[in-house]
Amino acid sequence: MIKKTICYFFIYVSFCSLHLKAQTNDSILIESFIDKCKYFEQVNVDSSMAYGLRAYKLAEELNNQYMLCKATLRLGIAYQNISDYKKSAVYYKDGIRLAEKVNDKKLLSQAYNSFGNLFGVQKQFAQASEYFNKALVVSKEIKDARKVSVILSNLANVEYSKAFYSNDYKKCNIDYKEAYDWAVVAKDTDQQISVTGSWGMSLDDEGNFKASVEKLTTAIELAQSKNNQSDLVFLRYYLGRTYFSMKNFEKAKAVYFESLKLAIEFKDLDYQSENYYGLAESN
Repeated sequence: MIKKTICYFFIYVSFCSLHLKAQTNDSILIESFIDKCKYFEQVNVDSSMAYGLRAYKLAEELNNQYMLCKATLRLGIAYQNISDYKKSAVYYKDGIRLAEKVNDKKLLSQAYNSFGNLFGVQKQFAQASEYFNKALVVSKEIKDARKVSVILSNLANVEYSKAFYSNDYKKCNIDYKEAYDWAVVAKDTDQQISVTGSWGMSLDDEGNFKASVEKLTTAIELAQSKNNQSDLVFLRYYLGRTYFSMKNFEKAKAVYFESLKLAIEFKDLDYQSENYYGLAESN
């Protein structure tokens, strides 16, 4: 009897191990589909959507609520990228529901932040701020310094968009400073580069040219230290804008040319156009 009991026990343990291994393999497969969905966003929209849907369907079939939440949020981003805002909103709302269901605050913060971005793109600033602030509360609660920095930067971007109409850049510059401080706490150089670049642009529009040059120069040095060549495209363009505002047209042309060379190298048509226009204005 004892031998039979031990035998059944080992059979049960083996079954549990195989089941756990299958679940792990399934999760890895879903995660790989999500990663491919993200990768193809900048390369091939149809492939991105196809992988996102494969991740979603597999997670749904396996009733893996955590992975379903991740796939749902990724599909929300995919639909937002092709400007299908209605479908994007549906997936973000469902993502919030699933994040609450699995009680994962990191995913909940991501869901709130993504929904805020969707409202921001549509210039619905009140709703964008509402969801960014929800994300901020959760991110501070779980002490995710990088996420706090990203959300504060998003709030600053909302204030920057509003400043276009009010010409009051005080609030967005305060938010950019706080976002930068959190990026330093997180020791995230990429986030520091992003925030400092946006901050420099805002200071230029405010008319604080000296501070703008200082911030943008710092961001450029950080980008060079990490060899982030793609970041140098927009940073040098912003610096060109500031020099143009200062009527220092020779310096403006010099950095516009540097940005243009990189924009051509990276096949970035938007910044090629912006730099050509900046050079034309400077000339």
